[in-house]
Amino acid sequence: MAKKTNSSINGNEYFRIRVVIGKTEDGKDILKNFYGKSKKEAEQKKLEYLSDIDKGLDIDYKEMILIDLMRL
Repeated sequence: MAKKTNSSINGNEYFRIRVVIGKTEDGKDILKNFYGKSKKEAEQKKLEYLSDIDKGLDIDYKEMILIDLMRL
């Protein structure tokens, strides 16, 4: 049975869920993509991300360098 996917990255098939997380100054949507091998996995990543935002956690800490983390 073939898996249903809606995105292909580097030849690998993934399921993608997009969520609007805000607006720019121009009024355009800011989109966040969540990828998973299945719809359930992508949905779980989305729920985890939104849960972290609700808890007040900094969502982009993985992209920060050490000095930025020390200032928090």
